[in-house]
Amino acid sequence: MKRSISTQAAVVGSAMFTGVMLTIGLALGRYWWSLEPREFAVWFEKNFILLLPCVMATLIPAFIGVGWLLKHDWNTPELRCGWLIALAGIGTAFLITAGYHLPANFRLWGLNQTDAKVTSELRW
Repeated sequence: MKRSISTQAAVVGSAMFTGVMLTIGLALGRYWWSLEPREFAVWFEKNFILLLPCVMATLIPAFIGVGWLLKHDWNTPELRCGWLIALAGIGTAFLITAGYHLPANFRLWGLNQTDAKVTSELRW
């Protein structure tokens, strides 16, 4: 039972996290590029807070599920390798998000940037 729940958390959480990231990157990113910098800043200031729960609600179950399955399957090399790869992917996504995207988002959220800085952040 615990394995089934962990497997579901790992697979579904990872898929949902991927979906959230793709939605932000592809759908919202295209929308943001269509706005003038000031319009984007106003939209972002109102809506950024709605993005955080989506990221955390998908990343946490994925991380916990994969971590538990890695621990459980540690003595099975072919399974261990797959879970290590999955954990490395989730860890990399987390590091990129925490190291770059979150600080950039908080800078944009403050509405105290020039149009040039907003445009520069969006280009990154």
